[in-house]
Amino acid sequence: MSIKAEQFCYIRSVLEEFQDFSILADILCISSTFGDQEVLASVADTVNYHFDTFSAIGAASDLFAGLIEQNRSLAANRPASKSLLVSLIDLGSHFPAEAPTIQQLCGQLALCEQKSAVAACSPVSDHMAEALQSAESNFNDEFEQLLTSGTSMDKQTMSRLFSTIVKRIEHAWDHSEDEINNLGFLCSRLRVFDLKHFDSLMLVWVESLLLSNTRPELTRAVSPLVSAGCLSIRSVVACFRKLIGGANQEASSPVAAGVALNMLDLIAQLENHSAYPLNQVSYHTLRFGTHTLTFCQATYRFRLEQRRFCIARPVDAIFILSKAVELGSNSQDGAIKLKLRSLLTSSRVMSLVRFLVVRDSVNVLSNLFPPDGKVLPEGAVAFVRMIDGLLDPDHEIGEFPSASFCDLAKANRLVQTGLCEPSQEAGGNG
Repeated sequence: MSIKAEQFCYIRSVLEEFQDFSILADILCISSTFGDQEVLASVADTVNYHFDTFSAIGAASDLFAGLIEQNRSLAANRPASKSLLVSLIDLGSHFPAEAPTIQQLCGQLALCEQKSAVAACSPVSDHMAEALQSAESNFNDEFEQLLTSGTSMDKQTMSRLFSTIVKRIEHAWDHSEDEINNLGFLCSRLRVFDLKHFDSLMLVWVESLLLSNTRPELTRAVSPLVSAGCLSIRSVVACFRKLIGGANQEASSPVAAGVALNMLDLIAQLENHSAYPLNQVSYHTLRFGTHTLTFCQATYRFRLEQRRFCIARPVDAIFILSKAVELGSNSQDGAIKLKLRSLLTSSRVMSLVRFLVVRDSVNVLSNLFPPDGKVLPEGAVAFVRMIDGLLDPDHEIGEFPSASFCDLAKANRLVQTGLCEPSQEAGGNG
């Protein structure tokens, strides 16, 4: 008896939709006893994604132990896949006591990446890289064959290959999700040859991507690369900060408002039905077509990266939120204002704001309601609606007055003043 990856994805999505985590834990436990490495990687990602919930019901440790045991059993017969090792290492970061186990997994991953370049001792041919640029058919196979032709690569060859593959990615934006995800995987294979040079090439491309007026939504453009592990959300945010903080004319143009909204869309966690639309995809679709399965696995991984970013970098998330509100509200473009309103009233952005308020309320208030009295534009209707949603999520009170966010800003300053004054008085009276 075994479970296939498409079956697992479907069952997981149903149970997540109903939030039945005790049954989901049982399914994960059963699934971790099988030898399918795709399933095991998905199990690890699922435990990681719902780690707090599984910890609360006492299942997280047992599930991690079961996955490690199964990985050891599989390693006796065949090497673990890179995706499984990465998922196990990520999950293991929640268990400080398992540091020796994580070190072993990191060793396996290093060996896996060395083997991925094959045992030949010749450099990847620059001539072959040049020929690949004109290849139209079987591109993925030819690219893979090129990568396995040697264990080293000079910077010029890597630059040529990187340029070729990003052109393919840009072309694939108008095509299937699977093609983009497969190209993201090839990027991760290319990165192994020279991490530092690859990352520098990627950052230059992302910077140009942010200012491009021909790209799709930023989430669609970069999520396959984030899922594949060759680009981090943190790196995209660094490029955004550079753009916003730069003195160039492009950064101060209306383009900046659109980029800020795209960034908010990028970090606001995709909802479960975005990753796996139950009302559109049946198990029958997964069973006889692997396209949806690939998309499901990549998107789930991206959702995990979104969550990890917001937990690790709340200050960056708050910065993006405040810039989106500020630049979007000041924009004279009706489409920008409409998109801002749509984002700020969406359930996923509201969930992000609630998380940030709980995580770092001081920074949220100081960024959205500056203490110098410079409040966001009075015309920021979308922002008012977002605050209304925070104060009255079930719409029991009704509409708040349009100045409610101004009152909240004043209240914030009064609270901060009130917190400081008693200590000053106490010092004076001492």
